[in-house]
Amino acid sequence: MHGYTGAVDIVDIEVLQCLLKSERESNKESSLDIETTEILKKRGYLTDKTPEEEKEYVYKFGALLHKHHLQSKKWRTDILIIPTYKCQLRCPYCYEAPLYKKGSKWRDKTIEKETVDAAFEAVKKIQDEKEKIGRLTIYGGEPLMKETVEIINYIVEQGYSKEYSFDCITNGVDLDYFIDLLGPKKIRFLQITLDGPPQIHDRVRRYADGKGTFHKIADNINKALETGVIISARTNVTPDNIDSLSELVEIYKNYGWLDKKNFRAYSRLTYKGFCSFRSTGISRLDMVEWFERKDQPLLKFIRSDFGMRQKILGLLEEDKYPLFTTNFCGSTMGMYILDPYGDIYVCWETVGTEKGKVGRFKPEFSINQKAISRWHNRVVVNIPECLKCEYIFLCGGGCPQHAYHAHGGLMKPSCEEFKELFQRFLPKIYGEWKKAKSRKIIDQNK
Repeated sequence: MHGYTGAVDIVDIEVLQCLLKSERESNKESSLDIETTEILKKRGYLTDKTPEEEKEYVYKFGALLHKHHLQSKKWRTDILIIPTYKCQLRCPYCYEAPLYKKGSKWRDKTIEKETVDAAFEAVKKIQDEKEKIGRLTIYGGEPLMKETVEIINYIVEQGYSKEYSFDCITNGVDLDYFIDLLGPKKIRFLQITLDGPPQIHDRVRRYADGKGTFHKIADNINKALETGVIISARTNVTPDNIDSLSELVEIYKNYGWLDKKNFRAYSRLTYKGFCSFRSTGISRLDMVEWFERKDQPLLKFIRSDFGMRQKILGLLEEDKYPLFTTNFCGSTMGMYILDPYGDIYVCWETVGTEKGKVGRFKPEFSINQKAISRWHNRVVVNIPECLKCEYIFLCGGGCPQHAYHAHGGLMKPSCEEFKELFQRFLPKIYGEWKKAKSRKIIDQNK
């Protein structure tokens, strides 16, 4: 695979050995025949550029690619509204833990109607003149609590009148109070976390008094699915719950959720603590290997490939340009988060912190250009380590927050085993793609 032409090829071992030798001994003549050499040049594997010339080329290519993404709106502008930082649960890995130092009075504030109106005015200012933002995300804290029913109704009604629909990230505990607001034209999508079967989930997704929440959440999912809302069930994976994933998916099956078109499930690695971002003891590669060892059909509903399949298939589709990226996420491109105090953030893991604040939308709309530039200048070609990496336009530099906590700054990479994961998935997905392509050709010739 070539990192900036997007070429993917199977080659003879002799070609591979010659390429590796050429890399080690760049002044030596190639022993490859002329035809093979020309193909390898065309695909990008051989070059006449010096290392300095190639680095300059990659920089210019990345800058042009980034400009193209901005103009084409590859990164859709995302707007999140935080109605409150309050939450009924006390999950041990919650990003909000440091915010508890601000006290319950600060944390428990609920957004006021006037602030909601100011938030919708801010959306008009943020969005491009040619771009209509059609969907907003409601975030927290926990946005859907029985205490927030009135203000959530107001947010959705006002948004609906302005032709917005909503996504929502919720713990699902009080979802039954919001059933009337769910559906394709209002709150159309919910992310809800279930961290294992009841005996596992209830250890971590619990109320302040220690009471578990699995059955309450499951009952609410049953009710919500009937409205047509799309539900994505997330599982935060740790060493404590990974061996229970098979049982969890079996529970999904018994509820009948796996047969519903508006239900999906996925798993993600969990990090411990907002400030440290230390892994809980299991890596992304560990997760992939665990799923491979189990090889159970039902686990396909929850297994994670960390986006590798999409990236690799994007390279292989001959009629499409590769899914190259110059950024890791919306925080460095086009995401804005509006909180109950009138503050603006760009990363949903820095909300409520002074260092994460990039502006205000109440009483007046203003953006701190110096603060937001720290994020928006985090383009892979501006990160020295990334500029030398063959995965530069596939990885996107990794999570900015993880880089900040690991290295003390945003302009550092956060690789998190990307290279190892990509190399592991590339041959497998390439093989599957070739078989599917062959079957398609056979079917067309019948």
